[in-house]
Amino acid sequence: MYFIQELGAEAEQLKGVLSNKVKEFFSALQSTPVVVPAGTDPFTDSMRGKSVAIVVDGNFTARLNDKTITVVEEGDLIGVEQMSHEQSTNGSGISLTSDFGVRVEAYSISDVLLHISSAPTMARLWTDILSLTLQVHHMALHAATREHADPVPSVKQFSAGQDIILQSSSTSEIFTLLEGHAEVIVDGVKVGEILPDEIFGAVAAFSKSPRTATVRATKNCVVLSLPAEEFLGLMISRPATVTKLIQDMSRVLVASNKALTTKL
Repeated sequence: MYFIQELGAEAEQLKGVLSNKVKEFFSALQSTPVVVPAGTDPFTDSMRGKSVAIVVDGNFTARLNDKTITVVEEGDLIGVEQMSHEQSTNGSGISLTSDFGVRVEAYSISDVLLHISSAPTMARLWTDILSLTLQVHHMALHAATREHADPVPSVKQFSAGQDIILQSSSTSEIFTLLEGHAEVIVDGVKVGEILPDEIFGAVAAFSKSPRTATVRATKNCVVLSLPAEEFLGLMISRPATVTKLIQDMSRVLVASNKALTTKL
């Protein structure tokens, strides 16, 4: 789970504990592979009221009233809320969507209930999962909807072969690659690559100059984007972002210079 807002060390720790407990609980259960079609909420169709699931390939954007709350990633458990709620979406009022098909492993709710009742240790483990899930979701929801929340980036998805940035274009967005892989191309020559969690596109955005390179997805990519002026505000509220930006810019710059020198 990727938090759109900065939640601090406590939330990251809770997320790690939750992940470990989910793995432990579901390790003994049989699952069914399911591909959730692009643009479909998994809990408004065939899985509603029947299954919970763990994401194994791809991700969902979690939104509440068109506001992005989190990005649900590989290894995350989804659908827990529907076991105790009867609502129109996934039980929490939060919708899950993706521009690509997402592979999940679905677990029958009846099997989950039998597993809970099989031993006191499983019952306690499931109680912990429910408690941690509610805590993490509450923290993410509160952070995203508070009055003075950090700027909320847009979540964008690009298919392999699509250009995320086009050389010589004039745009002011700064990007972070959440998932996938992209290459950096200058005048038709590949000069570098963009790796997951890297920030890119900052130089032209801050200087308000044309883009100096094309960034093209080589795999299906999920990126966060923010206008430069909002990114500046994010840097003030999250000082660690400055260090990350400098590190990523330096790596891409060194790789680009090396590639161009080799070409010459």
